[in-house]
Amino acid sequence: MNKNWYSLALERFAVIRMVSVPEVEIENRCSTDMITCRVETLSWYVLTEDEPGTMSEITVKRKDIPLFSEGDVLFIKHLRWSRMNGENGYCIEDCIADGMDEPMFAPFVDNRLVLTDSLKKSEYWNYFLAYNAQIEQYKTATREGTPFYMEFDPVCFEEGMTPEETAQFFMALKKAKKRYEEFLKTI
Repeated sequence: MNKNWYSLALERFAVIRMVSVPEVEIENRCSTDMITCRVETLSWYVLTEDEPGTMSEITVKRKDIPLFSEGDVLFIKHLRWSRMNGENGYCIEDCIADGMDEPMFAPFVDNRLVLTDSLKKSEYWNYFLAYNAQIEQYKTATREGTPFYMEFDPVCFEEGMTPEETAQFFMALKKAKKRYEEFLKTI
């Protein structure tokens, strides 16, 4: 049993559409000023059921604004924080690996997910791979009539997914998280 996949279930992901991306001047590529973009949440994965299921805006580093355009549909890894007024704020988490300092996102091009280096080089990529491997092991065990420690819905995370398939992935991940927590109670 590979439980590394479970770390994936402890993170925050979403599929969003960029509704407005402000035009800003980029003074230098090191700028960490944050710019607020309006977004529409298409699907969402969060840690607990009591977290809100949508966001209407997200902050992006000024230097990263040229990566986004109005209408872009993106798979993102996001962070949440509490603002001074008590409301939640969100930003796209950065991938800081191999000298990379880029927002962790993957665009949908022609309605299909295109995996980016910022996602593949992130620490989370191995969790996605471990999750997909568990699904394949579960499917093999089921075909062979061999018991497996828990049930997985056969929805892998992969390049070419549509936004709707990504939403199905989020639902399958929520079920897997719940099933795994139930499994842990039995051991």
